Amino acid sequence: AEFRKGPMAGVEEIVFAVRKLGDDPHWYANFGTTLDHSRWPTYHDGARLCRLNLATGKLTVLLDDARGGIRDPQLDYEGRRILFSYRKDGSANYHLYRIGVNGDGLVQLTDGPFDDVEPIWLPDGDIMFVSTRCNRCVNCHTTRVAVLYRCTAEGKDLRILSSNNEHDNTP
Repeated sequence: AEFRKGPMAGVEEIVFAVRKLGDDPHWYANFGTTLDHSRWPTYHDGARLCRLNLATGKLTVLLDDARGGIRDPQLDYEGRRILFSYRKDGSANYHLYRIGVNGDGLVQLTDGPFDDVEPIWLPDGDIMFVSTRCNRCVNCHTTRVAVLYRCTAEGKDLRILSSNNEHDNTP
């Protein structure tokens, strides 16, 4: 109740992802695998996308994948759709997905042998995110670098926005 009196006043529900963190202590090693011969994953399996009513405490699980990964949920400006990164059971890569706030209409937006993470909705309806599509690795470690990309709300017209040799984070 105290929490809801401050900046969260008037907020009825929140959306969040539950996931297990990986064992690598580097801040940027939170998706994908290492590049050396071990191909060590920097994540653990098991994730859920949830909606919580702050007044009643009712928890609604929108998506549950015991062998996958879910991260970075973002509501659209109307509060009707959730954009997030999802590594489906059996997949090695995170891709962008969209789902309704009631758990209906799951749509995959990106694909390929890359990790697409940390998406945000832009005011014009497009999406900005970070991706390993640049095919670079961290200078002092064996993990992939993710830089800024943009695409339409349907995952089309992907284009690179930055060209850093280290990570861009949380646009």
